[in-house]
Amino acid sequence: MKTLFALAAAFLLAACGTTSAVRIEAAAPDGVLFQVQDKRPQDERWSGVYDNLAGETAFFGDDNLSPPPLALLTMWLHKSLNAELMGKTVTLSRFTVTVFDPRATVDWERLDAAARAGPYGFIMADLIGMVTLAGKSIKNRKIVYVRVEGNVDDKKFSTIASETYRGRVTADNVKTTLTNALDQVVSIGGSW
Repeated sequence: MKTLFALAAAFLLAACGTTSAVRIEAAAPDGVLFQVQDKRPQDERWSGVYDNLAGETAFFGDDNLSPPPLALLTMWLHKSLNAELMGKTVTLSRFTVTVFDPRATVDWERLDAAARAGPYGFIMADLIGMVTLAGKSIKNRKIVYVRVEGNVDDKKFSTIASETYRGRVTADNVKTTLTNALDQVVSIGGSW
């Protein structure tokens, strides 16, 4: 019985997680008048999920972003700044998309004390603990964070966009933050 409750809670918590892939519908640019280079560190190109005491952090790499970061940046710059960037070289040095989900906690010692209170206390304690964890996970504010850095010839650019969401972070949530960051890069581009 205890295993049944733990499994049910695991499914509830899994539903509160983070999306695994993000796709932005955009046509490949035609007639790009500038050069692009990808100088990002290798560790930024791969996705991964890392768990620690503070919570879970999901990193979206090239394998979970479609189109990949260099193509996204090229599309955004082409759409708004193609003529201004003619003959220049755009170098992408950082492009990170992360989702942080803070750890939900339960006071298991108090629940263990409740479990000793009666013949069915252990069942109720596990159930209450799992439901509490699921509820806290849903209420927790998750942070989507996008950082884009690089340079156009010798002029550096850097931008950070972040949004906070409750419940499960969806692909649309990540897209919103990602497009905000790319829009910020374009707005900086007027100074190039």
